[in-house]
Amino acid sequence: MAEANKLGRRVSKYREQLELTQEQLAVNSGLDLALIKDVEEGRTYPPVGQLIKLSRALGQRLGTFMDDQFHPDPVVVRKSERKEEASSKGDFGNYQYFPLGKGKTDRHMEPLFIRMDKDDVQEFAIHEGEEFIIVVSGKVIVKYGKQETILEEGDSAYYNSVVPHYVGCVDGPAEIYAVLYAPIGGDSMPCVPRENFTSDERLGDLLDKCIREHPDNDAIVYVDRELRLSWTEWGAEVDLVAKGLMAMGVKKGEKVAIWATNVPDWITLMFATARIGAILLTINTNYRRAELDYVLKQSDMEYLFLIDGVRDVDYVQTVYDLVPELKLQPRESFHSEKYPHLKKVVFLGPQKHRGMYSMNEVKSLACNITGEEYEVRKKTVDVHDVTMMQYTSGTTGFPKGVMLTHYNIGNDGYWLGANMNYGAEDRLCINVPLFHCFGCVLGVMACINHCVTMVFCEGFDPVKVMTSIETERCTSVYGVPTMFINILNHRLFSKFDFSSLRTGIMAGSPCPIKAMEEVVDKMNMREITIVYGLPEASPGMTQTRYDEPSMEKKCSSVGKKLQGIDTVILDPETYEPCPDGVVGEFCCKGYNVMKGYYKMPEETAKVIDSNGYLHSGDLGYRDADGYFYVTGRIKDMIIRGGENVYPKEVEDFLYHCPGIRDVQVVGVPSQKYGEQVAAFVIKEPGSDLTEEDIFDYCKGQIAWYKSPKFVHFVDEFPMNAAGKIKKFVLRDMAHEIWPDA
Repeated sequence: MAEANKLGRRVSKYREQLELTQEQLAVNSGLDLALIKDVEEGRTYPPVGQLIKLSRALGQRLGTFMDDQFHPDPVVVRKSERKEEASSKGDFGNYQYFPLGKGKTDRHMEPLFIRMDKDDVQEFAIHEGEEFIIVVSGKVIVKYGKQETILEEGDSAYYNSVVPHYVGCVDGPAEIYAVLYAPIGGDSMPCVPRENFTSDERLGDLLDKCIREHPDNDAIVYVDRELRLSWTEWGAEVDLVAKGLMAMGVKKGEKVAIWATNVPDWITLMFATARIGAILLTINTNYRRAELDYVLKQSDMEYLFLIDGVRDVDYVQTVYDLVPELKLQPRESFHSEKYPHLKKVVFLGPQKHRGMYSMNEVKSLACNITGEEYEVRKKTVDVHDVTMMQYTSGTTGFPKGVMLTHYNIGNDGYWLGANMNYGAEDRLCINVPLFHCFGCVLGVMACINHCVTMVFCEGFDPVKVMTSIETERCTSVYGVPTMFINILNHRLFSKFDFSSLRTGIMAGSPCPIKAMEEVVDKMNMREITIVYGLPEASPGMTQTRYDEPSMEKKCSSVGKKLQGIDTVILDPETYEPCPDGVVGEFCCKGYNVMKGYYKMPEETAKVIDSNGYLHSGDLGYRDADGYFYVTGRIKDMIIRGGENVYPKEVEDFLYHCPGIRDVQVVGVPSQKYGEQVAAFVIKEPGSDLTEEDIFDYCKGQIAWYKSPKFVHFVDEFPMNAAGKIKKFVLRDMAHEIWPDA
């Protein structure tokens, strides 16, 4: 076990520093010599009691805050015995026995605020660690094994929680704070009710925590730009941009769109908008004119930030084509007839473009906002406010704006990071796009919750990614399977050092077992995880854990449900839970479920049922051990290299192509990309339409990853008795026609 090896090395190092033999350490700790040898050689990870004895003998912390004060029975501290009163709700700094810091070897949850009514009983699962509770109001009884203790307001209790225990009310409602701990190697995920797994910290609060706890640590690094900002420096940049946005006129609840690759301003805008209660609207960098036109109209965006373009797409010219008024009107009084909500456009770069502001101008406006005005604005932001909108397509029509709150992505990000054992010493290489949840939540929000350094690549380039990993000694990297395969197969792969890596995420497409095994063996990513989810779920629903004992489960499953989320498999017709092993629809309920689709209440009601469950449209099952497996999709969505492609959207576009009478789009299995897009086309009578004509029609008009890779002409589509097209037959045909896709 990786953690046992890590502990063994630490124990051996500390013992040698004290110039002790193994025999002497055994005597000093009161433990068997055989156990000492097993620990140092990584063959075992001792239970908490033995770990504490080792810690005391070595004078070092080894993974539990009881290292220096082992008590076999509960320790009760009465209100009168505390040194001082806590200054505010949730401030535990002056309470005895509360840990002074959160290190990587202390796996614990943030304080849980629990309200209990008269008849409620708060049960905690047995886990190898400790527990600390404080009574905020009322009176409770703590049953610990055969012991019972009454705690009143202000009292606290602290105990080793390997003994069965629960907390109940006495004479009316009560409120408690609970903190649960477990050393690495123990089961640190007790069965606390779902709502108690959450934090009410806003994005700005999470940034403040990193600045406060690790002011001089690297926050943001761009190797190719030679850019490096500490948490303090980046926090100041966020505040500067936030004030500039206020001075520009950005109001709470207004939408600030960004159409850009992973440039430094992207993440700064994410937190600047969050600071002032605005909404960051992320735009896919692969969008073309038609898609941008739709989002400009549907989202009611007020502000648009953009770069010059990507590949063969000129973003600036595209915006001028859609909004010609930018060149014709004074920017201070700009108004678009087609997009009446649009107020200002900002270019992210030093170049000047008529009608557009520059980022430097935005920053220069910050001096017009006083510190007091800024603080007042920050206080208006609520954790349940929408902070981000991401557009995702559906099986009907064009994209829908997924509204995500601070609460959604903050809590999802925390647990995603916890399941990779993230700490402030970790460094994540983020090369996946920030406009996607993979980048801004699995990446940024996991980092901000655990103060992890973010090493950015503006786009995926195998050499730049490998250079960033080696230069910055990254401990984690993300990617869809094709990204990892491209790195592994690169001709320069053997020239780079991957020894610093340990964890990361592979997601976005089905993960080939062979690729997973090579990533573990050749890239040193022994603790890599897989995440399953969708944007509407913020996005994580399930995840494998960093210390997953089974490589087979790590490769073939999508892990267990994310902590605090009720992930279930429901019968698509009855909505009843499916027994283990029976295929049904992936559904979830909890802190991660989106607020809804922007201005689409009917579409929202189709995916969030009356019981609050979000329906994914994906099929799968859960095994007896709680692991989930994806088997297919109710919807016809295609996943090409990590990008979601919705056939209906592509079909609607192709219907306008001259010569096409009807068209059906399906996915064809691809070893490289997971799936490729294939179109079955019925031509208009007498049409001489060719495959090349269709490829040319798509070029520059629709995102490249949505454009059909293959086209096949047919006279008719397979139909069922009700006259509905049998897409599964078309998928089978596609696999036969293009077996090497």
